[in-house]
Amino acid sequence: MKNMKLIVLIEVAIMAALAVVVDLIPSIKLTPSISFNVAMVPIFLLAFRRGFKAATLAGFIWGLLQVALGEAWVVHPVQVFLEYFVAFAFIGGAGLFSSRIQSAVRDGGRKVC
Repeated sequence: MKNMKLIVLIEVAIMAALAVVVDLIPSIKLTPSISFNVAMVPIFLLAFRRGFKAATLAGFIWGLLQVALGEAWVVHPVQVFLEYFVAFAFIGGAGLFSSRIQSAVRDGGRKVC
């Protein structure tokens, strides 16, 4: 059982690093203030595979890496905390639906609700 926790942590680290690498692809701008970043896809995949806790941790690490690599636009420390740590961790909220998605995949997609 301890090996499973280690495997999940390794997968979290790999997906966070993959998100940083994929972040080099330009984002899709819907409006001047709303954009969809392709780098969210590895975190979503982790959320649907491992659940809320693992994806939230991966999102937090991704935000931490953004700040550590100097890609953050810093105005105030509170802004950094909210925009990079909290917001990126909220991407892991997709993991709240992981059990429903996994059961739909097991059923062959016939029963969604």
